Amino acid sequence: MVKYISKNENDTKNIAMDLAKKIKDGKVIRLDGEMGAGKTVFAKGFALGLNIKDIVNSPTFAIMNMYEGDKTLYHYDMYRINSDEAMELGLTEFFGKEKSVCLIEWASNVEDVLPKDTVTVKINKIDEDIREIIVENM
Repeated sequence: MVKYISKNENDTKNIAMDLAKKIKDGKVIRLDGEMGAGKTVFAKGFALGLNIKDIVNSPTFAIMNMYEGDKTLYHYDMYRINSDEAMELGLTEFFGKEKSVCLIEWASNVEDVLPKDTVTVKINKIDEDIREIIVENM
């Protein structure tokens, strides 16, 4: 387990960029944190670390967005989806795919379909600007 302290959105993006540069192909990343904790900010930084040039937005209504860079990033928002629905929609088909990474916001809603070696990134909101970012199983 590794802990980081982010004092602003740029810190969060930089932490995510560094992690993206170290991530192995096929990894699934569980991105947890309360509403407004900075999950999408983290996703934006992660995409930058994979040399993705597209604008990364929360896939709230799309459920999943795909971005091309050094690796393909599958960015999920499972806020309104449960495990059965994720399976029915075929969203788990991208888990473990070569030259790709899956980043899942609200992963606790689909926990029972996640791979055992899922990387966990937990963002804790300390105050308006400061976040504690905990990374496990990297």
